Amino acid sequence: MTRASKSAILNAVAVDTLVSERGEAAVPHAAGLDAFARTRPLQRLRADLERLRQAVAVSTSVMVVWSLFEVPWEMDLNSSREQAAAVVAAKTMLLVIAGLSMRGKRWASYLLLFVCLTSVLAIAPELPGEFDRAPWLALLSTVELIAKLTVMVLLAVYLKFKASGKAPLK
Repeated sequence: MTRASKSAILNAVAVDTLVSERGEAAVPHAAGLDAFARTRPLQRLRADLERLRQAVAVSTSVMVVWSLFEVPWEMDLNSSREQAAAVVAAKTMLLVIAGLSMRGKRWASYLLLFVCLTSVLAIAPELPGEFDRAPWLALLSTVELIAKLTVMVLLAVYLKFKASGKAPLK
């Protein structure tokens, strides 16, 4: 191989190399890989996962605080001891599961995902009727629904990309 042909090959590869918007070199196009298969530097991946983990932690904290804020409306003077005990037990379990999830326990994260999913599926169909009967309580339930939906989506994305090792966002 002559010096001119080596230079031509190197120039062709350099021209075909994909470059992201931020100026980072990605996988050479000549390798036949799709643009979606481009990899990011490991440090950026770790930073993205860390930001996503922080977003999950913040949204989980907001959801738990809102859940505790709602306790006076879930228990009133007409509540029986059993009803009050059920509310306290549910809030305690939610607090423990959320705390373990934020400490990095994978099984607790999946359990929190399940709790949020079942809560969303239980609350959403009842909202229209609740708006007719008690708009103030429906507003509380709407905020709870949004908080649990946010935790569910962020946690699912975080768990998926942590397990796969791929970057969550472009």
